[in-house]
Amino acid sequence: MKKTISLLAVAYFFLTAPSPVYAGFFHANEVSTSWNFTKGYEDNDAVYFLLNYCLYQRPVGIARFPDGGTSKILYNKTYLYRWQADQHRLSRLALLDTRERGNSISWSTRMSAAEDTLRIGYHGCGFIWDMARNQLTPVPENETEIFFQTNFPEKRKGPNASPHDVNISRLKKELSGLPFTAWELPSPLEYCKKSNNAYTKDLVRLNGDKYYRYAIIDKLKNELTNQQIRQILKKMDEREMKLLYDKQMEYKILSAETREKLKAIISKNSSE
Repeated sequence: MKKTISLLAVAYFFLTAPSPVYAGFFHANEVSTSWNFTKGYEDNDAVYFLLNYCLYQRPVGIARFPDGGTSKILYNKTYLYRWQADQHRLSRLALLDTRERGNSISWSTRMSAAEDTLRIGYHGCGFIWDMARNQLTPVPENETEIFFQTNFPEKRKGPNASPHDVNISRLKKELSGLPFTAWELPSPLEYCKKSNNAYTKDLVRLNGDKYYRYAIIDKLKNELTNQQIRQILKKMDEREMKLLYDKQMEYKILSAETREKLKAIISKNSSE
């Protein structure tokens, strides 16, 4: 009888608890990020590519059993972008699909260009981007088969499959220096509201993934003084020293980029 009452009490708690409390039991409070690029398609000094951007909370605790659990998806959209390297300009052109199709897009996406239009094959669906009108048109479902046969008659393979192809490594390298705002995407922090003190602790503890921590740094850089940033770095040093052997080395490696970004803010503030 007592066991039944206890189970009912636990069930009542989860049903009535506020969502942040509920999320803390089944999913991490911190938001993780997935960036999944296709290779680029170069046409008239511009490179077109797709990006699937996904924000999610990882399963924690009992939610990870028995097979690792399922992440809670907060945002999952695929966009068409145009990159003009000579102008150093990135443009988000269109939302490719509002339906969730997963984030494995690189292998399933194909592009070709003809008569000022970009033809896109994505997860078995066809899209046409009108370059002159800046307009995306989905191909009707009953015309999809002929669309693929006409625009993608052969599946090219190999690193030099087409002179128009731009490999993902080159694309990422060219785009790496862009600020997050250039992508016109929601920040992980929009789905994880915390105090600055809590965000600071997340940096020291390396909570979340690197994109989550980068978003925190981007937020705090205009709100904290150099002295406060130095305090964060000091706490990171102290945390590292308390760890033993392989854990200490792991923390040092994983925290390196975060520390460098914090130090860069101090240097920038000092030079102004």
